[in-house]
Amino acid sequence: MVKKLLFTLLFCGTFSAFSQNLYNDSNAASPTNESNAITGWTNQAFLTSDNSDSQSGLFSLRAESTGNNGSVITYEFDAVIGQDYVISIWAREGAQSNSPAFANWQGLNGFSTTGIAGNTWTEYVFNVTATSINPTIRVYTSPWSARLVAGNTVFIDNISIVAAGGDTESPNAVSDLSSSNTTSTSTDLSWSDPGDNVGVTDYEVF
Repeated sequence: MVKKLLFTLLFCGTFSAFSQNLYNDSNAASPTNESNAITGWTNQAFLTSDNSDSQSGLFSLRAESTGNNGSVITYEFDAVIGQDYVISIWAREGAQSNSPAFANWQGLNGFSTTGIAGNTWTEYVFNVTATSINPTIRVYTSPWSARLVAGNTVFIDNISIVAAGGDTESPNAVSDLSSSNTTSTSTDLSWSDPGDNVGVTDYEVF
C-alpha cells in the first residue's frame, strides 16, 4: 500500500522550471560551469584560458591581438526573437591595452558600443532585445585603427545571459514519466525532455 501511494504521488507530480544562464558553455568565463577552456568562443585574436587573474573562480578568458587583423573574439547564444535579455560581463584591460571594447554586436537591439576602461575588474551590463535566434557578442582588444598592433590584451569573466524578468513561460508537460529500481525508500525517475521556450535547469517533484 505504501508503494502504491508513492507511485501515485510521483506520477501526479508537478514540475516547475527556473530561469537559466544562457551562457552555458563550459569555459573559463562561466560562473556555474567553469573549466580551463575557451569552449563556445570563436576568435581572430589569440584567446586563452588564464589562471593568473580572475574576477571569480579560478580562470578568466584572455584575448590578445595578433598584429594581423586579429583583434576580436565572438560568442553566439540561443535566443527567442522579441525576448528581452540582461547580459552581464566582467572585464578589464591587460597590461598592454589600446581601448578595448564591446562592439559590433548583432541580433540585439538596444546595444551600443561600450569601451572597457581600466585594469581593475568592472561589471558591464547590457539590456537588449533579441532580433535573431543566434545573437552575436563581440569583444575587441583594440579599435580598428590599432588592428595591426600585436599584444593588446583584454580579460573577461563571470558572464551571464538571462531573460529579463525571468522565464515566465512554463515548460511543456512531461508525458512519459517512468520509474525503476523501486525500493521501500527510493525510486529512480526518468522522462524525455518535453521542451521549453528558454530551457529547463531544474525539476521539482511534489
